[in-house]
Amino acid sequence: MAADPDLPDSAAPLSHAVPAPGRRGQQAVAAYCEAFKARYAKNPIINGKDAGTLARLAKVIGADYQGCLDRYFADGDPFLVKAAHSPALFETRLNALRVNGNGHGKTQGINNKWAGRTFREIGR
Repeated sequence: MAADPDLPDSAAPLSHAVPAPGRRGQQAVAAYCEAFKARYAKNPIINGKDAGTLARLAKVIGADYQGCLDRYFADGDPFLVKAAHSPALFETRLNALRVNGNGHGKTQGINNKWAGRTFREIGR
């Protein structure tokens, strides 16, 4: 059967379509792909922007990258699930993941007089 000239060469792995962001970046992308596949039972489509985002975050976070990634994919927030836990949302929720252990800004083990109160209880 002849190859369709309108389709890209299917023999080339998808990872070759994304420029290699360096060893740490490759590990960051691989860790994201493994977590995505564990959650959704499919491989994610990673473009150059996503690979760059993940590589940059791994460089900035360092050793806590895998922990943040695990907490991110463990979060069942419907917004995240609908967006299939995208790298862009991972970046957006990064500070909450690092400080609070989740992406919702909930305090965990932090002495905060407003923790757990609604706006009505606070008086706003």
